[in-house]
Amino acid sequence: MSLRGFVSAQLKRVEHGFETLNLIEVNSRRIIENYDVYAKINSCMDIFPVLKANAYGHGIGEVMSILKKREFPYVVVDGYFEALRVWEVSNQRVLLIGYVDPVNYRFMNLKRCAVAVWDRETVQALGKLKRRVHVHVKVDTGMNRQGVQVHELRDLMKEIMKFPHLDVEGVMSHFADADGESGVSTQKQKKLFNETVAIVKQSAGHEIRYVHIGATAGGAKLDGVVSTAIRLGIGLYGYNPLPDTDPVHEKLMKLRPALTFKTKLAAEKKIKKGCHISYNCTYTAPRDMTIGVLPLGYYEGIDRRLSNKGVVGYKGTDVPILGRVCMNITVIGLPDTGAKRLDDVEVISADTTKKNSVAAMAKLCKTIPYDVLVHLNERVRRVVM
Repeated sequence: MSLRGFVSAQLKRVEHGFETLNLIEVNSRRIIENYDVYAKINSCMDIFPVLKANAYGHGIGEVMSILKKREFPYVVVDGYFEALRVWEVSNQRVLLIGYVDPVNYRFMNLKRCAVAVWDRETVQALGKLKRRVHVHVKVDTGMNRQGVQVHELRDLMKEIMKFPHLDVEGVMSHFADADGESGVSTQKQKKLFNETVAIVKQSAGHEIRYVHIGATAGGAKLDGVVSTAIRLGIGLYGYNPLPDTDPVHEKLMKLRPALTFKTKLAAEKKIKKGCHISYNCTYTAPRDMTIGVLPLGYYEGIDRRLSNKGVVGYKGTDVPILGRVCMNITVIGLPDTGAKRLDDVEVISADTTKKNSVAAMAKLCKTIPYDVLVHLNERVRRVVM
């Protein structure tokens, strides 16, 4: 056997046969229940599950396999390599919403793709393929990020209509402040988006099948805006991005997190009062104590900002993270008796009331749940429960 063949065989054995120390569990029932919450809120609209950023840390392949229980026109990803991950487990159609260098389209299989377009160069690159390509015209209605500006939309549509193989099946935008408390920006975007849909429809000469501006937060606030679909991102995974004071917050109260992150103790040891723990001596033992070593750190996705602040679950209780979170190691405080190597530790809980929930971690780190989730390393094994 060649070295390459040996390595390939070993990788397969490691991925499927080895006992793993670090494990992310994805609850399939909760993914489906979260999907159904949105399907009920907007029963006349299509749902586009968003699987970009490794399905918000949950695993593209794992989430796609769960979603086979439901039918929808598209899943949404950022780029082509994410689409390939989808197609490893499914024939599902994919909407690419990220920017692609136009020279790369000639290498891509677009038979099961739709492409978000907002610039002339992309339109020309797709048009010159002389292959049927479904496009969703993305319009900037106030986010000032991706999207053609409204005053340039008619010119872009003229460019698209030069290529008969380009099928304008969608028009899209994105709310900038759907999870904010004011609502003023969202109302302005709704009005502008309605105008842009009319422009695209008139320029294309036909009805537009997929009209979408709402994501998780905006998807619960689509009154007064033309819409036939929702891009369901963070809500699919069980997180409500709306503040408690938002009038529609209650609509999303049934969302429940689907992810649990578990590990095992790699070591336990006794240390003396006055000993320092981890880099820069930021923690000093106030007494003789027992500590545990976890085989994961910020590379695996444990935010370094949890140093000396965060907790993990051990035997039903919260135990503290001590000292700096390292690249592949985190130290925790343990009860003084009974701890042993390979004991189970719950790093992230799916219980929103726990101090090691994603929401609680995000609050400690002064960030948002998205940030915590997407930094969970892809190499950590994931299983569907």
